Amino acid sequence: MISYIGYQSQRLTIGRNFDTNIVLQPGNELEEVVVTSAFGTQRRISVVGAISTITNETIDNVQATSVIGSIQGSIPGINFITPGGVPGTNPILWIRGTSSVNADPIPLYIVDGAPYNGNINIISQHQIASLSILKDASATALYGARGANGVVIITTRRGRKKDPEISFRTITGVNDNTIPFHKTLNSKQFRELNWEAIKNAKIFTQETSSQQAATEATDELISRLGYNPYNVEKPVDENGKLRADAKKLWEANWQEALLRNQGIRTEHSLSIDGGGDHTNYFANINYLHENGQVKTTFFDRVSAHLTQDTQIKDWLRFGNSLSITTSSQNIPNQEGTGFQSMIQWMYTIPSIHPIYRRDENGTLIKDNNGNLIYDYGNNQGSLNAVRPIFGNENTAGSLEYYDFKTERNSATINSYAEFDISKNLSFRTNASFEKYLFNTSQYTHYKYGFAQSVGGRVSEIHNTTTALNLIQQLTFYKNFNNHSIEARAIYESYSEKIQNLGAQGTGFLPGVKVLNGSTKPETVQGFTLEERIIGYLGQLRYNYNDTYFAELSYRKDASSRFKADNRWGDFYAVGASYMLSNADFLRLTMFHF
Repeated sequence: MISYIGYQSQRLTIGRNFDTNIVLQPGNELEEVVVTSAFGTQRRISVVGAISTITNETIDNVQATSVIGSIQGSIPGINFITPGGVPGTNPILWIRGTSSVNADPIPLYIVDGAPYNGNINIISQHQIASLSILKDASATALYGARGANGVVIITTRRGRKKDPEISFRTITGVNDNTIPFHKTLNSKQFRELNWEAIKNAKIFTQETSSQQAATEATDELISRLGYNPYNVEKPVDENGKLRADAKKLWEANWQEALLRNQGIRTEHSLSIDGGGDHTNYFANINYLHENGQVKTTFFDRVSAHLTQDTQIKDWLRFGNSLSITTSSQNIPNQEGTGFQSMIQWMYTIPSIHPIYRRDENGTLIKDNNGNLIYDYGNNQGSLNAVRPIFGNENTAGSLEYYDFKTERNSATINSYAEFDISKNLSFRTNASFEKYLFNTSQYTHYKYGFAQSVGGRVSEIHNTTTALNLIQQLTFYKNFNNHSIEARAIYESYSEKIQNLGAQGTGFLPGVKVLNGSTKPETVQGFTLEERIIGYLGQLRYNYNDTYFAELSYRKDASSRFKADNRWGDFYAVGASYMLSNADFLRLTMFHF
């Protein structure tokens, strides 16, 4: 069997003395298909809305922990914001800008036809067949109010008719800063510039003479900065220069203390793909481990995905997909201006403030076990010093002594059955069930840091989300002459239940990091949130000679979030397009030589 894309296949009988020129006849060219919604597919040429699609060929070639990160730079008109840089963190995806002051601009995620409630980073990119982003109203109106921020549609991989094919893929890589960090002042520069600032303030705000201001700046410098990393009492003279006899006792390198040289990423993926005349199948198991550049940060994920499609009769098809994923992270907050943010600390705390405690001679102080002790800037060492900023904290110490664990467990089952009622009429029913568990725990040390005064603190939050989505779809398709009509009538029902429980306690013995070890419970909170949505959708598409296209959709939704009198909402869209390349005046004449 000889086959080639764009040509008709040809079967040949090959004898012992095979010497034949093979000429394949042109056939129907493959038409590019784009996933437009949970309710079907259409050719790219017939799309009237703003839709962008990438396939697994693009997604597989990018080393990204989250599949959203893998599409960065591949789809135009999308804004990506990657906060913190902690492994496993999803980029913030803005499709239509910010439409609300308070609400999140996060788009609606649809996975295999159903709204997805879990964290998108627990889906392995090697289990994805395509990803489509619906940008404009004609596309997002298909999902009612939920599509206000745009829609991201993810279709997982399914089996193909072929002999079983087993593949194994392993990837190892490193991550580092694309842009070097800004240069910071060394201790000499920092001392001299602060001396100058003190002197100028006295001259211009207190009307002190220049000589007197210089003398007072020299006298007050150490008390202002809190630490003196030099062996002399007044390291800066009255000329604002570091004294020649001043010997530096330490120079803190916060970047080295907080960062790894590189973050290591390792991923293994095992797949089996195949099928026969009636059943196709695809199975994949994926393991990912990634260390972040910030010390102690990591992301671990194990995911399994299985799909099966069966043609029972000429008029009956059904299929199933099952995904199970578990992941864990250590994620100290690296966003904003908090002390835990490595960037904030590195650019705020100068090198005169030591990482570890030192005595008046600059010698490192160790505990009874010979371990170095982090300096928290609160005058706990022999060195009489108090840090004027971020007192009682040390980011390097928090990375070692605090825990910021997040665990996610997700199971999704999706099943469908499709019936051909007649030549032009079909019915499809789809059911999706999702169970998503999200647990976080945070431990702050009993002896060091901001929870020292209360003997340490443990906070835990447990969140369980259960969702069921049902879709009933009737599709009519008719071709006559150069006209093509496709109509859909859809009923969708969605229910979601969120159960949340959180608690916090203080007063912990050494080595105890679980909530049950608290001697003083602080808070307990919890809630249950249930929501139901039903929707009716009608959609009509028209195509004339692959040149003129029109699409009309109308959706009516009801949400349990609103009172009965204001429960229903109407969403409609009209779109049209004209394929200019098919116009007679632009047609090209092909010459054969």
